[in-house]
Amino acid sequence: MSKEIVEIYYDFSDPYCYLFLDAIYKIEEIKEIDCIWQPLNPKAGGIPQPVFNFLEGEDSYIKEEVLRISKEQKIEITFPAEWPSEEFDVSRVTRGAFIAYDMGILKEYNFRASYRIWGLGEDPAKDNFLIELAEDLDVDLGEFLTKVAAVDTRERAKGVCLRAKKFGVFKVPTIIFKNQRYYGYWNIPVALEHIKKSISD
Repeated sequence: MSKEIVEIYYDFSDPYCYLFLDAIYKIEEIKEIDCIWQPLNPKAGGIPQPVFNFLEGEDSYIKEEVLRISKEQKIEITFPAEWPSEEFDVSRVTRGAFIAYDMGILKEYNFRASYRIWGLGEDPAKDNFLIELAEDLDVDLGEFLTKVAAVDTRERAKGVCLRAKKFGVFKVPTIIFKNQRYYGYWNIPVALEHIKKSISD
């Protein structure tokens, strides 16, 4: 009997994906499903990044909420200087997620990369970011960096963006199960319960 598929769209530039990564991974613990992690970042696939304009007061509210959640969950958080009006370039670390998947270390990669960006405030666009991350993960640096820069990897990142557009993924985190979208951290437990109920029915 084939397993049900759950797609998880996430973005390393999004602090909510960092704060709720543990919660999202609880979905993967359901043995009756297969999770497909979809690292989403247009620039990683060579697609022009859309310009997003905040509503008045929205940017300050997001920062306020992220700080509140981080304190409640006792999770370290460090913002880029001009965030959220300016974000880190996560294109290379996004492509690295595909290579980490191929190496069977995606979960560790997701946690370590996210913590370096949002816990420590390191800039993922800098050359030493992936170098130190690869060392943390104990993978061959030359092989890892070569594959991150490969055309095939860029095409995989582009493919995720096109698939996200097809299924109407407009923000992250978004979970898709049986053609139903569950957007936002508040919908993670909702998705979890719906998946469990669907499996048990």
